[in-house]
Amino acid sequence: MSSSTQHLLVATAALGAVAWLVGVAVITIGIARARNAGDPDATVARARRMRTVTLALTVPGAILVAAAGGWYVLGRDLSIDPNWWIGTALATWLVTTFGSTFGRARQLSLAADRAGEHGTDDEDAQWRIRRVDLIARGELLLLVVAVVVVVLQPTAPL
Repeated sequence: MSSSTQHLLVATAALGAVAWLVGVAVITIGIARARNAGDPDATVARARRMRTVTLALTVPGAILVAAAGGWYVLGRDLSIDPNWWIGTALATWLVTTFGSTFGRARQLSLAADRAGEHGTDDEDAQWRIRRVDLIARGELLLLVVAVVVVVLQPTAPL
């Protein structure tokens, strides 16, 4: 793999990671601010907007990270054994993507639909939004840890 291809893959993975991380931060902050305001209408409206953020930023970001990062690792014949940061990145991607990112838009839609049927102050609708908020906070924490580990690459030669 040429040096320019490696640089392009690293830049693509970094762009995806930034989009993913910023998207999750926007979702976490947006839902938390709406919930703290105590206005159920605003919370449900914000949840609907956060569905768009999920589909526009976090899902494409996660896919970019997987595609570019995977191609980079395979192209350089890196293995997980001596480079444990690769395993950390892969495990974090799997947990956050399948545990949160890919299901978030559906969960927010279900909460908004429930609020539309039963009113924005419906306890179940508000709990669904709160659950998305809690899961997104966990995802944000894992993503920050993964980005730090991958950037530092503790087992990479100096």
